[in-house]
Amino acid sequence: MIKLLERGLHHAARLVAYVSGGLVLVAAVVTLYEVFMRSVVNRPFFGANDLVLYVLTIGVIGFFPLMVDSGHHIKIDSFGKFLGPRWFRRFEWFGNIVTLFILAAFVWQFWRQGMRMAGYNDVTQILQLPLAPMWFAASAILGLATAIQLLIVLTGNIDRVAVHETLKQET
Repeated sequence: MIKLLERGLHHAARLVAYVSGGLVLVAAVVTLYEVFMRSVVNRPFFGANDLVLYVLTIGVIGFFPLMVDSGHHIKIDSFGKFLGPRWFRRFEWFGNIVTLFILAAFVWQFWRQGMRMAGYNDVTQILQLPLAPMWFAASAILGLATAIQLLIVLTGNIDRVAVHETLKQET
């Protein structure tokens, strides 16, 4: 059951990261188009900032689940390595717990911000796109990262490279 859940979260994280990569590419194209229109044609693309705000927010946050799943987030492990393997595992476990709580706090705060934006009916300046859905989507994506981190804490799988090798061999 845990393996199935781990595999499902791994595939969800990869899918979200692929979509996020596409969104970052869209933001780059929109920005290049806007710069070209503003500089060469002297007709700015109104609403480009609104689109880039939406797309980059979701695009950047969308990489968090894969980052957590692969273990490629910032770790300070030199102190634990200095004290030996037993202490290293303890520091890793403590760091995973702290990461879990920080991610959960982000989910909660992003959701609250979305509720605030929905309550005020906040929209972007030019295109009048509602801002609340962007915050709710970011909260949901961070929720996926939090679920992955919770699984890491519960299973004790701190060696994410070994987990990924196992997943590759099973598929």
